[in-house]
Amino acid sequence: MNLTAIDIGYNFIKALSTNGRACNFPSVVGTPARETFSLASAKSAKMIIELADGTSWPVGDTALRQSAYTSGRRDAAWVLSQQWDILLCAALSELFQARAEVRIVTGLPLEDWSSWHEPLRKHLVGDWKFRRNGGNRQTVSVQEAFVITQPYGSLLNTFSILHRIEPTVTCTKRMFCQLN
Repeated sequence: MNLTAIDIGYNFIKALSTNGRACNFPSVVGTPARETFSLASAKSAKMIIELADGTSWPVGDTALRQSAYTSGRRDAAWVLSQQWDILLCAALSELFQARAEVRIVTGLPLEDWSSWHEPLRKHLVGDWKFRRNGGNRQTVSVQEAFVITQPYGSLLNTFSILHRIEPTVTCTKRMFCQLN
């Protein structure tokens, strides 16, 4: 099972997984402009995500190039929105090419964590079904999700850089995390 870290930020998506893949792209979801939007001409460099409900959305640089309108939210509730789900599926499509089982770690701003970490954790667990650029359907099954505060993630990164090690983190179901 892969351990996957995803930061769905207001400006960029950053993600990496223990399968060795990583991605970084603008945190933008667009609305298709009929003159320029086409699944038939989608190339691997494009990012068009089709959700299980059949709706298709340009994401990242593709959204910036092809959309008549792009959107970005800046409120705490966006972690339970369709836009956030689309961005998550786009990141997962970059990290995995077929069916995968994962454990996800993500972060929230400190001021949002106490209200939103548990609803987000519950929202993340389960099967995420989508396809990218008209290709094969993908299912990424999130077995466990850990939602930490963003400062804790920064602390772990700084620790690993300063000590040139890869820290191991153990998290309990009550969201207490210990650095090993």
